[in-house]
Amino acid sequence: MTRINREMVQIFFAKFSRSISSSSVLRRSISGVFSSFSVTET
Repeated sequence: MTRINREMVQIFFAKFSRSISSSSVLRRSISGVFSSFSVTET
């Protein structure tokens, strides 16, 4: 992943998680997706 793409993903992720912060289940699955992104990146 390029640095720009990572920044865009992080910005989108921050906005998205903020919208869903009330739902812990969705937050958990989102962080699972995000951590799998980090694993794939390496």
